[in-house]
Amino acid sequence: MRPRLVAAAEMLAFVALVAALLWTLGRFWEPVRVGGLSMHPTLHVGDVAIIALRSKPIVGDVVLVKSPGHESVLHRVVGFTSDGGLATQGDANETPDREPVSRRDVAGCAVVIVPVGALLDRWRAHYGYATMAAQSNTQRP
Repeated sequence: MRPRLVAAAEMLAFVALVAALLWTLGRFWEPVRVGGLSMHPTLHVGDVAIIALRSKPIVGDVVLVKSPGHESVLHRVVGFTSDGGLATQGDANETPDREPVSRRDVAGCAVVIVPVGALLDRWRAHYGYATMAAQSNTQRP
C-alpha cells in the first residue's frame, strides 16, 4: 500500500510541476498560427510563430500587432515614426502599411518560426496529387 501512495504523490507532484511550467511559459510566449500571405515567402499559411510577449521590437523584427477592432497581424518592423510608433510592412507587400502601429498594440516579437506550412507547401509541390482545401468558419445548411 505504501509504494502506491508514494507513486501517486510523485505523479501528482509531476503533474503540478508541468502545469506550473506551462502556466509560466504562457505568460512569456504565445504561439500564433499564420493565416495569410502578406509575409510570404518568410511565413507560409499554417506556419506557427512563437511570440515573445512584451519584447521590445527593433527594425527587422516580425511583430504581432493586436489592434482593437482588427484581426491580429504579423508584419515586419521597417522603421519608427517621430512619435514612437512603428512603421510595418508585410514581406509580400510592395509598400509599408498606411497607418503606423502604436507600441501598445504590439504584443511581442516572433522569436521562433515552426515551418509547418512551408513543409506542406514543399510536399504539395513534390506530389501532384496533394491538394489543399480551406474550410471556412461558417456552418453549412
